[in-house]
Amino acid sequence: MSVSARNEKQVENIQFLLKQKHLSHSDIVHLFSSMRIIIESNGWQEELLYLNTYCNWMLHEKLSRSMVCYRLLESVADSLIELGYLTPTSLEDGSFFKSVSSAFRILELRLNILAFLDRCSLPRLWFDIDTEWVRFFASVACILLDRRIEFPDSATMKKRPKIQAIYDEIRRKSLKADGFGAVRALWFTEHSSKALWWCVEMDHPTAPCAFVSGALVF
Repeated sequence: MSVSARNEKQVENIQFLLKQKHLSHSDIVHLFSSMRIIIESNGWQEELLYLNTYCNWMLHEKLSRSMVCYRLLESVADSLIELGYLTPTSLEDGSFFKSVSSAFRILELRLNILAFLDRCSLPRLWFDIDTEWVRFFASVACILLDRRIEFPDSATMKKRPKIQAIYDEIRRKSLKADGFGAVRALWFTEHSSKALWWCVEMDHPTAPCAFVSGALVF
């Protein structure tokens, strides 16, 4: 499968950007914007699901109207329930941070980008090199700092039964396991040491909300 002729300009833009030795934050936004145009023009949203999600995330202050994002929130909730939040064992072996970090689908994003480049007959370059990928994704996460993936407000959910059902199921599992309510939102944040972290907001039975955060592992 190849890109359509009408997207030649976007392919040229991406090719130009990939030739740069260093991508600024504005270059990365431009890169994702060009990829989004090509994805939508060719109907690749489902096949490149996580690249499409990150393209949308890059261009919005928050994401609260995407079924993919609700499933990401559910994955975070499942990780928190399975590992029992900050248990000594999960902290010691790093599984807690790895499991929640995996909900951001960073590996899947990388695979989607590689597939996108192949479809557009573009070189994989540093997306195929682990150290360069880590550097690139760190820049992506910095651009996305404090941009939330979240469930919509209660009034909106009541009008959208599918979303309400996902939220209610998360809340049911969470209350049964540990007494917390549903995971409502997640985002990248920056720790005081300048390391990248994630943060999760949850409902709480006796408080407006509760938060848990940890180091981003990728």
